[in-house]
Amino acid sequence: MGNIESTLPEGYRQVLKIDAADKKTGMLLTVACLAVTALLVTLSLIPLGFSLSFDVTAMAVFVIGMLAYIVLHELTHGAAYKLLTKRRLTFGFKWSCAFCGVPDVFVYRRASIIALVGPLVLFTVLLAPLAVALFFVSEALYFATALLFAYHLGGCVGDGYMLILLLFKYKNKDILIKDTGPVQYIYERISANEKEKR
Repeated sequence: MGNIESTLPEGYRQVLKIDAADKKTGMLLTVACLAVTALLVTLSLIPLGFSLSFDVTAMAVFVIGMLAYIVLHELTHGAAYKLLTKRRLTFGFKWSCAFCGVPDVFVYRRASIIALVGPLVLFTVLLAPLAVALFFVSEALYFATALLFAYHLGGCVGDGYMLILLLFKYKNKDILIKDTGPVQYIYERISANEKEKR
């Protein structure tokens, strides 16, 4: 078994569709993102005693870092997908999310998990130690980096939701995912018992 199928194999059925651009789904993901971000921002203020003076340089670092992060997050998904599928990628923005997809193929569960965890692992490993180190250099730069880390984890909510589904609900290695970017379709193989019922 490779990483992809060019067409949906016989004996598969769609079991779930997640559309981040759908109004209800998009709002739920946005609220979850804001909640995670707000919690982490609050926690990052604890070492500062909940007091912070405004610093233009630190805020500029945050704004530039945030804009760069959005692009780099999706490029990290894209790099994983490109290595695993060798297929054309799509990138874009919807009202509720930025996205990267590989719409022309069906990706096996393992490859999808690797692409999902890429940005979560990479930017957690980069930003968390950087924030800790900057705490001892500049409180303002520490907070700007902590804000960026909070934004990062909040922005991973959609990826995290899909990851939880693949790790705990759709656990068969033959699960296939069609990732168009804002929409993910999950397919599973129909069991022999279900085939007999039909």
